[in-house]
Amino acid sequence: VRQWARNEEQLCVVTGPLFKKRNPRMPQSRIPVPYAFYKVIFDMTPPQKMIAFVIPNQTSRRRLASFAVSVDTVEYLTGFDFFSSLPDEEEEKMESAFSFSDWMKKAQ
Repeated sequence: VRQWARNEEQLCVVTGPLFKKRNPRMPQSRIPVPYAFYKVIFDMTPPQKMIAFVIPNQTSRRRLASFAVSVDTVEYLTGFDFFSSLPDEEEEKMESAFSFSDWMKKAQ
């Protein structure tokens, strides 16, 4: 994501935890432990594009691309509507699909 931020003029990045109804808690503190984290990225530089990631809260050797999902998926998991200020047609088109390879074109 840092490299994408260097390559693009303007990115919007939203990151947060994902919890289950019954979360394990940190010993002696009662702080809930998220089962995963999400990252939603909107490239506002033409041509605009979006991508999101859901990354489990555990060690992994998997490639970043394996965690890529649509923004709609993260909206479903969180209950948030991240880019509601966009015109509905644009929002629906960009949030419903993603292409990891589109993001890698400028990174190379």
